[in-house]
Parts: sequence; C-alpha cells; structure tokens
Amino acid sequence: MPVNLEWKPNNIIYIKLHGEITSEDIRHASETAVDMAEASGTLMVHNLVDLTEIDSLPLSLQQMKSAISAERRCTKLGWVLVITRSSEWRNVLQFVVAALSQMFNFRFRMFLNLAEVEGFLQEMEAV
Repeated sequence: MPVNLEWKPNNIIYIKLHGEITSEDIRHASETAVDMAEASGTLMVHNLVDLTEIDSLPLSLQQMKSAISAERRCTKLGWVLVITRSSEWRNVLQFVVAALSQMFNFRFRMFLNLAEVEGFLQEMEAV
C-alpha cells in the first residue's frame, strides 16, 4: 500500500503517501490516523501529510470528502500540515484542502519542505 503512518515527536502523526494514490488509500490513512490520535494520551495531535513522492491523487472534491470523512470523529486533531513538492500540486491542493477544511472544520497549512513545517511548529509552540 502506498501509505505509511508513524508517530513523530511533538504529537505528530506523519503520513507519507507515494506513487499512485487512490481514494481508498486516503480513506485508510485518514481512519488509521484518527484511530492513532484518539488512542493517544495527548490532548491534541497534528497530522503531517507528505505528498512529495506522489504520482497521482484523486482530486475530485466529492471523492476526497468521502475519503477523509473519518476526520469528523477526531476530537484531538490540531493542524493538518501538508508538504508538496511542486507549485503545480500546491495550487490544486490548496483549493481542495481549503474546501475540505471548511467542511470538516480543521486548520491546515501547506509547505514545500520539512524545514518550513518545523519552523511553523516552533512558532506555534512559542504562542
């Protein structure tokens, strides 16, 4: 399966997707991340979604909405942080993820690399 999930420091679930991604892959990642977050002993968990090695992704808003529906039941979701490798993916995903974040009421930011994510998280800790 082209999806790997693991815990990272600072209550982060790292979700790495690679290759050809289907809506079922996204559904599996979403449900697993929610289960991991809900089972954790922390108050808030951030999802770090790494899309730097994807070849394709279902971009239908309806498909994505259905695939991440598990996020609605997550009571511990903090930020959804998305890393993309190129500006063309970033532009398309920015629209899709912005719409989904309004539907599911979660906060998200997009980044071009891990260093940007780390800087953002350090800023959030300082607040």
